[in-house]
Amino acid sequence: MIEIPRKYQTSYFGNIDSIKPEPDTIKLFLDMFKDEGLLPSTYQEIFPFKPPVTRLRLAAPDSGWRIDFDSPRIIIQKNLVDPSGENMGSIEDFIREMTTYYKRIFDRFPIKGTRLALVNSGLIREYPEDILSLIYKRVFNPIEFFQVNSPGEWKSRSVSKINIDLNGNQELLNIIIDLNRIPWLVPISEEAKQKDRIEIAFDINTFQGNTDTRFDMASLSAFYPEALRLRNDILVQIEGLINEQC
Repeated sequence: MIEIPRKYQTSYFGNIDSIKPEPDTIKLFLDMFKDEGLLPSTYQEIFPFKPPVTRLRLAAPDSGWRIDFDSPRIIIQKNLVDPSGENMGSIEDFIREMTTYYKRIFDRFPIKGTRLALVNSGLIREYPEDILSLIYKRVFNPIEFFQVNSPGEWKSRSVSKINIDLNGNQELLNIIIDLNRIPWLVPISEEAKQKDRIEIAFDINTFQGNTDTRFDMASLSAFYPEALRLRNDILVQIEGLINEQC
């Protein structure tokens, strides 16, 4: 259903502060990911009411792949680098590859985790204005004013909680879904033309109230396929809702 993926991202929360941008650590990660072309650099982690802290980053030259070592989490993400989304590949491929990245890291830094998260967003195919208006009415069931004056931009955010079994343990998940109409610039020769699109964004993460250090490589490997299954099931339902208007 998603025609142009915009972002794939995973987060592993834990005490990551031990991975600092020191010369030996930088050399270690340079060797560890040289086959992937990920190069070490640094960035400033910003805190409220505290000085910024210099943290380690690994990134591809085109900024598609990136690994950030924040003090509370490791973030692995893949970002859109061209409007067609050709560099993104499938989310299934992303999950397989980022899992191998985590394994390399944890083989050297076996850090227990407190939370896991899968975030991704993308654009569905183009629809004409009348269909976009019908989709809006289906999603929002708006008041009379918006029935007559259909908005040119809108946002819908839903948050649910569900329990899942993760390697024999019960985990409470936050399921966050954004369905938005956004402007999208499409390059045409030397110019750009705006085409409004519908963006779907997911944030599936373990409940922030549970701070036990219970996650490891085995639970990570179990969580992401389950999060992907939930995401795909919801996408099928959203596709059914949209197809009712087409």
